[in-house]
Amino acid sequence: RQADGTTRVEFNKKALDRAKQKLDQSQEALAKFQESSGLVNSEAQTEGLVRAITDLSISQAQAQAEAQASQHQLQILSTRLGLTPKQAIRSLGLAENRDYQFVRQQLTELEATLVKAQATYTYAHPEIQNLLLQREQLQQQIQQYIFLAAGDTLVDPTLTDSAQGRAMLIQQLILAESAASGQQQQAEQLQQQIDQMKNTLTVIPVHQSRLLELTRQYDVAAGVYNGLVAQMEQVNLDAFSAYPNVQVLDPPTVDEKPAGPKKLLIIANGFLASAVGSIALVLLLERRNPLLSPKDLQAIKFPMVVNIPHLRHAGMGLELGTETDVEFQRLASVISLRSGEDRRILITSAMVSEGKTTVTLGLATALVDLGFRVLVVDGDFRQATLSQRLGHHHDPLKPGQPVKIQPSLDLLPTSHKKGKIVELVTQGKFEQSLATAEESGDYDYVLIDSAPVSMTSETALMAAVIGNLLFVVRPEISKRDFVSDSLEQLAQHNAQLLGLVVNGVETKSKPYLYRSSDSLVKS
Repeated sequence: RQADGTTRVEFNKKALDRAKQKLDQSQEALAKFQESSGLVNSEAQTEGLVRAITDLSISQAQAQAEAQASQHQLQILSTRLGLTPKQAIRSLGLAENRDYQFVRQQLTELEATLVKAQATYTYAHPEIQNLLLQREQLQQQIQQYIFLAAGDTLVDPTLTDSAQGRAMLIQQLILAESAASGQQQQAEQLQQQIDQMKNTLTVIPVHQSRLLELTRQYDVAAGVYNGLVAQMEQVNLDAFSAYPNVQVLDPPTVDEKPAGPKKLLIIANGFLASAVGSIALVLLLERRNPLLSPKDLQAIKFPMVVNIPHLRHAGMGLELGTETDVEFQRLASVISLRSGEDRRILITSAMVSEGKTTVTLGLATALVDLGFRVLVVDGDFRQATLSQRLGHHHDPLKPGQPVKIQPSLDLLPTSHKKGKIVELVTQGKFEQSLATAEESGDYDYVLIDSAPVSMTSETALMAAVIGNLLFVVRPEISKRDFVSDSLEQLAQHNAQLLGLVVNGVETKSKPYLYRSSDSLVKS
């Protein structure tokens, strides 16, 4: 037995050396490939690149829009002055020349003296001739100053260094040219970064298969090596483990009565396994993206917080002629007491199914009950949820015209749009359409139902245009990470947070029924 144990140890030692050599080779090959390709975790790196490309694309679009605006301002100022930027700079430099301005002042005074002398003396009088000679000399000095400052470039010789008039316009022209050039360079640099990241993104799938193969080889080599190490430790602990201490010589027997499976036990174990699996899945999802809790919102100061309980009815539209819930009337009364000329309110949420469209309809109907004229705008260009719920669609023959829903309540519908929807906001088409609709009716309030902030990029840009914003969350549906990211995006776009609406709150109190009619709002 001792000899057999020694033989096993020697054999395992040789196998262990070979396994260690293969493990080192696979580890070295994996490390070299990761270093040369820069690929460690393909999924995480791909997700990071996609997120970075999205952010850079938004920044590049903003920089390009700002550059176009500055270029447009440059063209307007250049047309108004009748000077190119180069001519304007030369003219401004000539205006800041003290010697040139002094000579111009002397020429002006000399012209006045000459006019007085011509009224007294004849043209041939020595005094007149002397003044004419001095005027010619001063004019020659002025031409020399102009040539030294501008050369062959056309300039405005009448410009002064005063802060008023054309000098101020020239300064604005120079600033507009600098801003347009800088913003265009920024947009080009962002585009170069986007192109580089896209090239890197296309290379990742090529290297991913090689990385998976090397990783698998390393895992196999590590498993073989660890198994041999465990086997050698077991042999060292007990050299007699290959021989049993007790040997049973009785022949095997089989029970004549077969034992069948216990169905009740199998069913019970199946239910238990399903319950444990469901609980584990729920806990895993909660850990990856937890639900929103009241503690998550305590650090943020909202001007007002309104709780909307579960509505008594559910439907797809708005029943005309009935009465809104008390909670929407309270929200409408608080909003109506706010001072300020801007009566536009953007209503949005972090994700879908949080009730932003329901809040829009409920608030609109409550404001109508208070005697205001209200226009509701469907700002969800991808789903057009508000238009579908009210049964109206965008008419291409009547763009920008509101549709009458009920007295004092109109709708500006939209339809499903494809392509670069964000350009509707960045190029001002959305704001222009909104202004056209407002001109068609004397509205006290304009409520815009937008798409979720975390699902699109145009909602944050719309918030920067509208200003006032109501943010909707819903217990047991809103996700903490989505809400946090959405509020951060809105803060970056300088959105004015009007208040927080907590939709679908469980309440044990019974409402005071002062009418028998149903609620106007359908959740």
